Amino acid sequence: MEKNNSLISLNDFISGSCAGIVQVLVGQPLDMMKVRMQTNSKEYFNLIQTFKKITVEESPFAFYKGTLSPLLGISFVVAVQFCSNNFARNYFILQNSKNKSNKNPENLTHIQNLKSGMFAGFSNSFVVSPIEMIRIKMQVQGNNTENKYSGTVDCAKKIYKGYGIKGLYQGLFSTFLREFPGMACYFGVYEILMQTQVQKYGSKSEVPLIYPCIFGALSGSCFWLSCFPFDVVKSRIQSDDCANRKYKNIVSTFSIIYSNSGIGGFFKGIGPCLVRAPIGNSLTFLTFELISSKLKKRKH
Repeated sequence: MEKNNSLISLNDFISGSCAGIVQVLVGQPLDMMKVRMQTNSKEYFNLIQTFKKITVEESPFAFYKGTLSPLLGISFVVAVQFCSNNFARNYFILQNSKNKSNKNPENLTHIQNLKSGMFAGFSNSFVVSPIEMIRIKMQVQGNNTENKYSGTVDCAKKIYKGYGIKGLYQGLFSTFLREFPGMACYFGVYEILMQTQVQKYGSKSEVPLIYPCIFGALSGSCFWLSCFPFDVVKSRIQSDDCANRKYKNIVSTFSIIYSNSGIGGFFKGIGPCLVRAPIGNSLTFLTFELISSKLKKRKH
């Protein structure tokens, strides 16, 4: 069991890293628009207007501002997500196998699948928070000579030099708020749906590839629908000036957003997310399952 678990973890890490690269390249432009709409809704008020404004005032290349940070980090982040989820799943499988009356310990309950996703969200928060902090700082910059950061590395250096680790982890607790329900739905929905097909086809490697695409698209949409208001709060906190913070904590940020924009303020930028989520996560899970399947075959 220990040998199998270590092999699965290595496969998950490699497969997750590849899936993360695909996710960034596909989703970065829409993520850029989402952040602009979340942090400056007066200038960026809908998907089409935001796309036109960025294209005309900056350039088409502006949609990939801050991409170095996610390309370097998101591959690792997605690897952590999948490894953590499968680590928790393996734990529940081990617990299920102790019950001798359970003929299929790998068939997890819905609650176990959701808990596994939640554990992935907890683990992921520590990795994704500083990466998204840097990406958001880069994305909210316009196209002028007064930009504070010349690039991703410069941004990370300046934040660390001025505010240390605490500066890089600005918004960690709001990241927890997003990741707990988000990842519970993300992996929970996917694994629950995939389980129905595994029972039919015998193993994940035998399930037709159309199903990871469909289930990945659904789980990505469920992620954002379950936690989007928390993502708005997180974006406001992380885009805020580290030295002179307007959004000092989660409660005050909720209050400011509600006072200025009402309930609608918590859903600014959801359009790009709901366009990006089905496409990006369909390809993310497809990539993960394809590479994971090939790596497992090479081990046998």
